[in-house]
Amino acid sequence: MFFLAAILFYVNSRLFMSIRQGEKSGSPSADIKKKKNISIILWILIASLALLSVLYTFYMAISDERRPLINPHLTVEAGHSVTPSDFASFLGDRISFVEGEKAVNTSMPGDYPVTLKLWIFRVNAYVTVRDTVPPDAVMKSAVVECKSEVTPYDVIEKIIDETPTTAKFALIPSTEEAGVYEVTVILTDYSGNETRKTSLITVSPVYSKLSVEAGKPFPEKEAFFINNDYSYLDIKTDVSSIDMNVPGEYDILFSGDIGDYISVLSVKDTVAPVITALNDINVEEGDTLFYRQYVSVSDNSGNNITLDIDSSGVDINTPGEYSVTYVARDESGNQSTLILPVVVGKTTVDRMKVNEEAARIISEIITDDMTGREKLSAIYDYVKSHMTYFDPNYKPSLTEGAYTALFEGKGDCFFYASLAKVLLDSAGIENIIIDKLPGYATEHEWNLVNIGEGWYHFDTCPREDVSGFNYVTDEELMKYSKSHNNSHIYDPSLYPDIE
Repeated sequence: MFFLAAILFYVNSRLFMSIRQGEKSGSPSADIKKKKNISIILWILIASLALLSVLYTFYMAISDERRPLINPHLTVEAGHSVTPSDFASFLGDRISFVEGEKAVNTSMPGDYPVTLKLWIFRVNAYVTVRDTVPPDAVMKSAVVECKSEVTPYDVIEKIIDETPTTAKFALIPSTEEAGVYEVTVILTDYSGNETRKTSLITVSPVYSKLSVEAGKPFPEKEAFFINNDYSYLDIKTDVSSIDMNVPGEYDILFSGDIGDYISVLSVKDTVAPVITALNDINVEEGDTLFYRQYVSVSDNSGNNITLDIDSSGVDINTPGEYSVTYVARDESGNQSTLILPVVVGKTTVDRMKVNEEAARIISEIITDDMTGREKLSAIYDYVKSHMTYFDPNYKPSLTEGAYTALFEGKGDCFFYASLAKVLLDSAGIENIIIDKLPGYATEHEWNLVNIGEGWYHFDTCPREDVSGFNYVTDEELMKYSKSHNNSHIYDPSLYPDIE
């Protein structure tokens, strides 16, 4: 192309001289114009051939296998990232991979073809990924049980290599006897490079973990041993500090002539709480229900138990048969459900008359400027002064008890508590009736009250040796109870926390 461009240049030069001579000699303008057009065409051809010659020369320089501008073959170590500039030291920043081509996977040895782009030129190349670096590993010691299988990976924390690597023991260790043993692990990578690493394996005569259900006693020492050959080892841990009712994991240290070994005692709670019905729920329309009083909840663990009560389906103001659902959950996520029937009977007395009479009494003995404690004292004094103790030998409904107490002024402890309740309700004071535990010589009921300071005892029933229990703490009442044949013993789990 250079030779042809030179000939055309020579011809064009002669033509240009002819045009100059024609202009001087006065030749016809048509001939001169024709020659000029031919000259322009020749200049275009000369420029095109020159450009093609330069491009061809550059392409040949790129493709020259002896000293190429772009190296068509690149060799890298496994894991080394490859960039287009790695293929040339000159114009490297101008070289790129062809759009859409995937990056070279250098994690595996092999040959990988790539296509490079430099301006308008494309060059086919390939990358050889080789692996000449042996693998390495971070080792760790391991504890395994007697007569158990052990693998090289039990003593390997992390394998360090760019390619897939396998591990095997140089000599498979025996786990028949307790003790500490050195082991050698052979690491072999994808390309066959090898490394040997050593570590220690402790063969333990005790189970790595022993699981026991919460609430069970601490297991016998022999329960920790895989076999009785090592039962002479002694427990060095102070197990008296372990609460077997509380789920958790505890390290138990065994020590002897052959060394020290640790077993983990895992106290687990997989048993759901037990909900037990205490009494049938039979009430009269309009009564106040404290559903917690009708069930007890127990659990094998020392965890806190949550009791959810769904009484949304009960209409206490309409006689009928309903149900209440109790759901008990412990902190381990175990739960149980109990559904109890609720029978709402029609009242046998005029409830409106009871409420109206209670409201009348409250309006006479309580004023708006009274404190909460002053209101309690007014109600307490009224009940004490308007009731006479009488044992009717039967237990009516709450409304019947309140009716008898209001209009007849007599009854036993239940009638006292019923009257106190309707007066407390009318005064807007939160309250519930509390029952003495069954199984004792006498039954007893009294009230709990809350005026925003927590729950306190409120017992209006008369006693010969004490003036009364108006707003007393649990400690005060229990002190009296213990010295008076458990007069007020109760189940704290059935009621809110009492101050």
